[in-house]
Amino acid sequence: MRLLPLLGLAAVLASGCASSERVHISDALEARILDADTTQATPGLDETFRVVLVGDAGTPDRETGGEAFLALLRRHVQSAGPNSATVFLGDNIYPDGLPPEDDPRRPEAERRLQAQLDAVADAPGRVVFVPGNHDWNHSKPGGLRQLQQQEAFVEGRLGPGSFLPSNGFPGPVKVELSDDLTLLAIDTEWWLGVHARGEGRDEESGTIVGQDEDFLVQLAEAVEDARDERVLVVAHHPILTEGTHSGALPLDRHLFPLREVHPNAYVPLPFFGSLFVAVKRFEGETLQDLGHPRYRALADALSPIFASHEGLVYAAGHDHSLQYLEESYARAGTLRQIISGAGSEGDPVIPQDALFATGQRGLMVLRYFNDGSATFEAIAPDGSERGKTLVSAPLLPARRGGIAPVGGPAPARPDSATAQASTRYEDVNVVQRALIGGGYRETWSTPVTAPVLDLDREAGGLTVVRAGGDGQSRSLRFEGADGRLYRLRSIDKAPLNPFSLGLDYGVALEIARDATSGMYPFGAVVAARLSDAAGLYHTNPRVVVVPDDPRLGRYRESLGGTLMWFEEHPDESGRGRPYFGDAENLVGESKLRRELDGDSDHRVDAPFYLRARLFDMLLADWDRHTDQWR
Repeated sequence: MRLLPLLGLAAVLASGCASSERVHISDALEARILDADTTQATPGLDETFRVVLVGDAGTPDRETGGEAFLALLRRHVQSAGPNSATVFLGDNIYPDGLPPEDDPRRPEAERRLQAQLDAVADAPGRVVFVPGNHDWNHSKPGGLRQLQQQEAFVEGRLGPGSFLPSNGFPGPVKVELSDDLTLLAIDTEWWLGVHARGEGRDEESGTIVGQDEDFLVQLAEAVEDARDERVLVVAHHPILTEGTHSGALPLDRHLFPLREVHPNAYVPLPFFGSLFVAVKRFEGETLQDLGHPRYRALADALSPIFASHEGLVYAAGHDHSLQYLEESYARAGTLRQIISGAGSEGDPVIPQDALFATGQRGLMVLRYFNDGSATFEAIAPDGSERGKTLVSAPLLPARRGGIAPVGGPAPARPDSATAQASTRYEDVNVVQRALIGGGYRETWSTPVTAPVLDLDREAGGLTVVRAGGDGQSRSLRFEGADGRLYRLRSIDKAPLNPFSLGLDYGVALEIARDATSGMYPFGAVVAARLSDAAGLYHTNPRVVVVPDDPRLGRYRESLGGTLMWFEEHPDESGRGRPYFGDAENLVGESKLRRELDGDSDHRVDAPFYLRARLFDMLLADWDRHTDQWR
């Protein structure tokens, strides 16, 4: 019981400095501050695109200064020019989204949304709304329907593609804003509101609603696909914050905790108030607090994905504040995050690690330049036409050497080379070996001589398409001059998907990874031959050594010289290849389900399917994932 007073005291100390008017600029950012005219005056530096970010604007009331704020927003949107986009970051209608048409609250909800639409009606660039938890009606029953109604309302006035993702699906939805700037829209409330989200599949992206890891894998692939571009990911929920949803509450909440329910509930409950603040900060009062395990899992899953892309910025709302935060991850990179959630009001912030933070009402503007760099500006209304610029600072550095393949010319390529499947299973302590067993440790570490993949001759010449993988293995896809797709995939695997909740790193993951030593590393060759004997379709993997070749681009350093599988990737037609069933059309699992749902003429060959499943059981292959069922 001693823990509760300590938690309460910690929360009091942490939130005592919370303020909505204070502007915090860290020393690290202070050194980077830009003069308003510096960037435009730099020779050869031209602005190529501008993004206006506004979130939580769902209460545009006259008495709260909403009309003045929307007038400020309108001026910034119109002055941005045609090479621009305006993104509303969710919570577009307070308090409960867009109710049904027969609901007496409907006219007021429409008015609040229409006021925002009017502010961007003449926008010269693109306008995108993304959903927040209020737009889902807090993921209550019927929340999906209300979200769909809001989408129809917005797109009825701004046109298709102005509300993303569509139909309650999580995304990611890709929008090419310019030649080297990609917008990815995702719906984070889909993740948090697990009991309210819809069932089915997105017809365009094939996203499987209801499976968290499918969403994360597709998001990771979308980020990887845009590796050579700058990326702006937009959603409602931040994954770093020092605002109220992190437990940053003002001191009066320790004394009057019921004000969280009703602003005039001045009932003094000092001890219970401190306890409430402590729970909100460290465990999360609701799903909407960063301390909640479900929300924390989302943040832990997204962070390494976003940090792995050096040209990516994540923008969110949710906290009623303006913030810029950076966080470095040893195994990934640096995450850059903007919070622009002060469209209706400002709430206190507790700036500790944030580079910039304020609880003032306002918006954020991102400017992208032709050298690959970008800046951000925080702007608050002050009665003037353009508002007050609270800060203007660098966001992305200039591009380093373009996006050409890394390294110099390829060294002389031998026909074969020697490598190991893995080096991490042999050198383990006695306890680990006793727990996991001997397995095939020696086989994993035994040097193997294999052909070096010839990118010039294989399939008439191979061109890198993109990286891939299901989270357990790494892969690299190629297009051959013969028009077929091929892939390299790693022999070594991590049996825990890196997106698994709460187990990204640490002892648990290392023990689980060591269990891979019990798997025979070259079993895929055996499985292919047995599949052929059983009359089952299969790929024909062969062991190769990846060449040290500059045409591998950014993957040269991590994959060059490693032992991997090389195989043809089943895609489109299987004609002329009996191991692909001589199939007229090869499809993925999600498209298969859409075909089955959409046409009664399509059906599964049940005996063949049963044979395939029994074969998996015979081989003890328990972890088939959807892409292996192509």
